[in-house]
Amino acid sequence: MAAGDAYSLSLRPRLVPQPLWGISGHRKLTSNKWEKIRKIVIAAAHMECELCGETREKGMIVDEVWSYTPGSAVLAYLQLVCPPCNAVIHVGNARSRGVADHVIVAHCAQVNGISEREAAQVIDDAFTAWHSLNVTQSWRVSVTPTVLECFPDSAILDRTTV
Repeated sequence: MAAGDAYSLSLRPRLVPQPLWGISGHRKLTSNKWEKIRKIVIAAAHMECELCGETREKGMIVDEVWSYTPGSAVLAYLQLVCPPCNAVIHVGNARSRGVADHVIVAHCAQVNGISEREAAQVIDDAFTAWHSLNVTQSWRVSVTPTVLECFPDSAILDRTTV
């Protein structure tokens, strides 16, 4: 598999454009409302990381899966992930918290069945795409109808302009 073939990878970075930092259900909802959503996602996934299959009693993360195009951020779905997968998804944040690059790269490679060199390239490519999105300062945030139907409280994010 070529490193650039990121669409076939189950685990890849999804870096949040800087103007959208802080825009998430986790941050915008009350803790009670977010915990309600969290419990539903955890139960649906049976405490198993939806990307690598790891199970943990504690520490699993409800990941908000956003898609970004210049000026548009769409909350597509929510998934349960383990901390190592979350570190790959949010590699910039993980680095800032002191997670070593070699740990992130190794997990990305293992989950995707690619070499560490290819995994490092996938991460570098994600940062290149992230830099190009950061030039856009005006963003429209939306939530897919499926997410709104499953999690009505996520409407707090829909039609937000940043």
